Amino acid sequence: MAKYKCKPHKPKAQFCNTCFTASAHRADVCPQAGSHKCKKCGKLLDEPDQQHECHMNCVNCHGEHPADYENCPARR
Repeated sequence: MAKYKCKPHKPKAQFCNTCFTASAHRADVCPQAGSHKCKKCGKLLDEPDQQHECHMNCVNCHGEHPADYENCPARR
């Protein structure tokens, strides 16, 4: 008989590409659909490519990286 090491499955948080939150929803069901948010600072914008000054601040963990950073602690 073979022995295997098993670990409980720990799914990653779903990530929304509309509001940039690691949350319980995807972009296709985002409650903020139609809004534009900067993935670097989290500021709501009038236009998707609106120019503005911002400082890197993740909306999920408040770290100094963009909200879509794949190694963000909030996405684990």
